[in-house]
Amino acid sequence: MREIINDLNLMEDQPDGSIRVPLGREGRTPGLEGLADGERVLIIHPFNLAAEAIVQSAVHEGRRYWYAILPGLSAIRDIDPDSPANQSRAAVTGSERKQ
Repeated sequence: MREIINDLNLMEDQPDGSIRVPLGREGRTPGLEGLADGERVLIIHPFNLAAEAIVQSAVHEGRRYWYAILPGLSAIRDIDPDSPANQSRAAVTGSERKQ
């Protein structure tokens, strides 16, 4: 799966509950060369976050722009398995399994 670096600062809520993240313009933003609509990618945030997404393009004024489509905020995860967020998530998941 291709990895694309993105800061996830701009996230647009979509009517279906998904989130659209602008990735940039083809030919101007590094790492977008050769993408195909519907391709699965891993969006990497520089500070230990990642999210699996599907890319989608749109042409505006003759230029192709790329977007990552995330199913929701829960798709964004901490890359570091020892982070406090992941430890809390593991504790909750573990306690739910015991019930």
